[in-house]
Amino acid sequence: MQSALRRWRDIVGSALFRAIVLAATAITTASGISSDDSWRDTLGALAINGIEAFSSAAMATLFILLVEPRLRVIAHAGARYALAGVVASPAVLVVVLLIEVLLRQAEPTATYIGRVAMTVLVSVAAIATVAGLAARGERQQPSEEASAEPARASAFLRRLPTRLGTELTRVSVYDHYVEAHTRRGHELILIRFADALAELEDSDGLQIHRSHWVANGAVRRLLRSESRSLLVELDDGTRLPVSRSREAAVRAAGFPLEKADETA
Repeated sequence: MQSALRRWRDIVGSALFRAIVLAATAITTASGISSDDSWRDTLGALAINGIEAFSSAAMATLFILLVEPRLRVIAHAGARYALAGVVASPAVLVVVLLIEVLLRQAEPTATYIGRVAMTVLVSVAAIATVAGLAARGERQQPSEEASAEPARASAFLRRLPTRLGTELTRVSVYDHYVEAHTRRGHELILIRFADALAELEDSDGLQIHRSHWVANGAVRRLLRSESRSLLVELDDGTRLPVSRSREAAVRAAGFPLEKADETA
């Protein structure tokens, strides 16, 4: 959920999203006005069309991002996102109908709702398909960084979008997912933690807890709390617990050990 919301905020705040909303608003307004309309009518239509375009696009994007991870059994990204768009369409339809009724005083007859529903279904599925193809291209597109760093070839890193780079810092259990953190950000990956550990076996890092794996290069120090429990502090300030059964292996890695500041 948190990963989807972060991606949604990034998308809605992007210049491309604003450009698409503005273009949709302009096209809808231009196709609906006539030479008899006054400038006030035109501005009113622009405002309503803008609200509808932004609201429906934002709602569609959010629901697609929430639904798509649950459909990872479908290998093809385009098909997966298209199905997510179909599932998201009812929520988008509700938003569009509310705007039509409240702002346009439209009569919500069965015929009218059916026509709007078909338009929403086609539009959202198309948006979702394009988003899926873009996401697939992002994951498959080779980069200079990928060719320069052999670590990208590891099975686990291939699961990450290229925008996150290859400097993995930690991997933690998150509900039915694992959350992978790099120097550039983080992403939820639908995989069992045990399988993720198997794919990270040859990476420069270690499991410190039943729910956490850390990269050696991201560890700043070890901390011993007043309760005698051991913590790993990463160079971004994150502190993670160390299981009792793994303390020896973590201490053997040679990280500096200090007493924890309990007020921090």
